[in-house]
Amino acid sequence: AEVDEILSSEGIVPEPEARAPGASEPFARHLEFAIMRDPDTAAARSSLRAAQSGVPAAESAVKPQASASVLAGGYADNLENIQGESGAALDLKVSQLVYDGGEAAANISLAQLDAALAEVGLEVAANAAAADAASAWIAAWRAQGDISSLSDLEADLRPHVEQVKRMSNSGLIDRSISDMIDSRMI
Repeated sequence: AEVDEILSSEGIVPEPEARAPGASEPFARHLEFAIMRDPDTAAARSSLRAAQSGVPAAESAVKPQASASVLAGGYADNLENIQGESGAALDLKVSQLVYDGGEAAANISLAQLDAALAEVGLEVAANAAAADAASAWIAAWRAQGDISSLSDLEADLRPHVEQVKRMSNSGLIDRSISDMIDSRMI
C-alpha cells in the first residue's frame, strides 16, 4: 500500500505545507499535523517509497526481456574508388527467464519484505510522533487546568487577604504577616 493510502486509511491526509491548526480545532487535527511535520515520519515515508519502488524492479526479472541493435557501415577496396560496398545489420533479441533456481522469486519476496518492513517503520514513526504530541497536549491541558484552579483559589482568597490588611492597618496583627500573605498571592 502507498504511504498516502496508509495515512488516509487512518484519517490522516498528507499536507506537507499545511498550516498549523488553531487552538479551537479538534485534538485529532493537532495529532495529524504533528505526524505530518515529524522528521522521523518524513524519513520513514521516504524509506517506504524507496522500498516500494524495489518491488517492480525485482518483478521485472520474470518478464520478457527485449534488446535491439542496429549496425550500418560500408567499405571500399580502393581509396581512389569512391564507390564501395555498404551494408546494414539489425539484431533483435527477446528472452524469457525459464529457470533460475528461484533467485528471481527470492528477490521479489525480499523486495516485498523490505516494503512491508518500511510500512511498519512508518507506522512506528507515526505512532511515536503521535505519542509525543499527545503527551505535550496533555501536559499543556493539565498546566492550563492548574492555572485556572490557582486563579479560582486566588479569587476565593482575595477577600481574606483584604481582611488581613485591614487588621494589620488597625494594629490587630503584625504588618509582617500581612506582607507575607500578600507576597504569596499570584
